[in-house]
Amino acid sequence: MGKLLLASLLAISTGWCATNTTRSKPVETKAQALARASKAISENRMDEAAAAYCRASAADLRDRELANQCRIFKRSVAKMLELFDGYSVDAITLISAGRFDEAADQFARIRFGPDKSLADDWINNKIPMLRRQASAAYANLDGATAAKKMSFLTAGNRFVAEGKLDEAAKQYCEAATIDPRDVDVAATCKSTQRDVNKQLERFDQYLADGISLAGQGKFDEALAEFRRIKYGPNKATADDWIKNKLPQLNAQTAQALNAQAQALRNPQAVQARSLVLPPLIETPRGSKADLLAGAAKTQGDGRLDEAARYYCAASNLDPHDADLAATCKATQRDVNKQLERFDQYLADGLALVNQGKYDEARPIFQRIKFGPIKATADDWLRNKLPALEKTKTDAQR
Repeated sequence: MGKLLLASLLAISTGWCATNTTRSKPVETKAQALARASKAISENRMDEAAAAYCRASAADLRDRELANQCRIFKRSVAKMLELFDGYSVDAITLISAGRFDEAADQFARIRFGPDKSLADDWINNKIPMLRRQASAAYANLDGATAAKKMSFLTAGNRFVAEGKLDEAAKQYCEAATIDPRDVDVAATCKSTQRDVNKQLERFDQYLADGISLAGQGKFDEALAEFRRIKYGPNKATADDWIKNKLPQLNAQTAQALNAQAQALRNPQAVQARSLVLPPLIETPRGSKADLLAGAAKTQGDGRLDEAARYYCAASNLDPHDADLAATCKATQRDVNKQLERFDQYLADGLALVNQGKYDEARPIFQRIKFGPIKATADDWLRNKLPALEKTKTDAQR
């Protein structure tokens, strides 16, 4: 049972940030999601609060603070799920010692997660059953048979505490075979077999999640998922990923990233970041009025570098216009500040690439609109990112 109650966080997070819409159900608005989050917090339902914050974030992708709240609550829920797993381990240890009331208290501390129903099953069914078994006099069995039956039950409890449900099921069913008239032991045998089947289904999901995370370059998270597979038909595949495929994939990605970093460090590939306006491809021409109109249009379109060119070209036509000269210089300063931001975007994008977060890196590179590193950003978008993604896909196969 040790890891039986550990929730599948990735499965939760996949559901958190997706808005389930149908034709009959309206899309939840940002305000509605925030209201649900507040209500869930007041009721100490942190998993639902996290889900609501992430739905609100999905409704307004520009709200960075809300996206941060989503991440914070997801991390908090993950930590709580780890605590819940500890409670389940403690509970099983207490059960093995016959301290059933304390074990029930530990299970009761598990407040949410996909395995909450299993904790409730222990509280409502299995612990009462074990109490009856512990108090039974085994009057219908001779001493040796009763002792053998109890040894199987004790071994079953020990395997549950170690998380070896498949072995526990065998022990309980052996005890049921020795005393077929004990309906409680027979029920324990069957319920543990059902738990094994449920856990094997979870192992299927862990394997799928691990492969998906590996494909995203999240190797540490993938490794954690593969390690959760303790037995069954997927164990050999998980072990192969742990011992062979993940290290190979990690090495290939590191090699590709090192090659890209070396190329970026090449002096011929790195352009100077001097705070000057980029050289003009073509000086705008026309009357002062036409140039000012062009400046207003390009500035309104967010093409600040072109707007600066128009303002400065108009200023050259009328050098006595002090206000226009000041506008030329101010716009150039704004362009230089924007270029500094673009430098940071490139650094942020590369950092995300190094973490294997290619989907997050792509919009960062796309924010670089002009300047000396625009070509570098475009190269990442058109060539390097697709190449790295292909490398991961090929390695998965």
